[in-house]
Amino acid sequence: MQIEDIAHLVSGQEFDNLHRVSEITLEGVELETVRHIYQVMHNSKGDTYKVRDFGDQFVIFSNAYMTSFLTNLALIAMVDSREINRDFGVSNAKLARGLAKKFFAEQLFVHQDTRMARVLFLETLIEYDKYLREIIAFRTRMPELEHSTDTFASLVTDFMHNHELGHVFSREKQFVAYMQAARKLLTEQSEFATIYPDGNETLEEEVAADIFGLITVLGAYRNRISGLRLKEYLKFMFETATRLQVLFVLADDIHALNQNPDHPRTELDAKLSVWQLREWAVMEFLRRYEFGEGSIIPVEKDDLLSLNIELSGIADISTSDLAEPENESSRMLAELIAQGFEENAGFDCVIEGTRGIRILHRP
Repeated sequence: MQIEDIAHLVSGQEFDNLHRVSEITLEGVELETVRHIYQVMHNSKGDTYKVRDFGDQFVIFSNAYMTSFLTNLALIAMVDSREINRDFGVSNAKLARGLAKKFFAEQLFVHQDTRMARVLFLETLIEYDKYLREIIAFRTRMPELEHSTDTFASLVTDFMHNHELGHVFSREKQFVAYMQAARKLLTEQSEFATIYPDGNETLEEEVAADIFGLITVLGAYRNRISGLRLKEYLKFMFETATRLQVLFVLADDIHALNQNPDHPRTELDAKLSVWQLREWAVMEFLRRYEFGEGSIIPVEKDDLLSLNIELSGIADISTSDLAEPENESSRMLAELIAQGFEENAGFDCVIEGTRGIRILHRP
């Protein structure tokens, strides 16, 4: 299948790198309201996984962009785990800050090619790129680390995909149970009742889709990953994803303020509260989920490395200081290079050029 085959369903959508287009077939699942489900796999900054509803047809946009950032954060945490404990000469907090700033700069750039976006992006390359490249190279030389990060990336991809499928199934009668579970969890939070006294069906559906995605991947990976690692990896995935989603929201807010200084800050606060409530509900669901005859029985042991969000450094990041310079010299150099693109297009090529692994060959 080619993108042209569903052009009428993807109008207005832009892709940095389009990988594959296919139709999803669900064996053994009967749907009353859905006729076709298409999947578009791509890697595009400034976008997440999402689904478009066209009545009896759905398109799931599977974006590897978010997955790659989450996997890099997992990689940082794994090399500092008790099993490896390798020192690369820079703290995890600084590496995570560099990745977060790079992510944030790319979101700003998607909105508008500004000097601020270029400077922040270049600063991360100058300060942190060499360390991240060393860690990635180390990963290729250590099968256990490569296997663990690949498994984590696969788990993230499958969860994101099944979360979007949850939205596809939201009109089916089988989905009612997930909505009920989501509503029960959310109403336990006093903040939810305060902010949404009449409920919030959109948030409830998001949490229901999260629960659907979690249950699906828990079952799919039970023969490959132990119960301990399953919960550990999924918890890490959601906590880090929440922090990156906050950066999406923050970039949107800064762009809106640049366009309109009177832009209300209440919109930012409302979006952040949604993500906080959603994260709490998912973490609580995982905490309460018990393995056994009534659910799933995962393998007792696996060969995966431990994954602790505290070791990723992402928990220490303050969004309020992402625009602050790393140091005077790197900021000065970044500003000089950024100035060269002031009236010249092409900085997008710089961003895209950093995505591949650069290997230097000796003559």
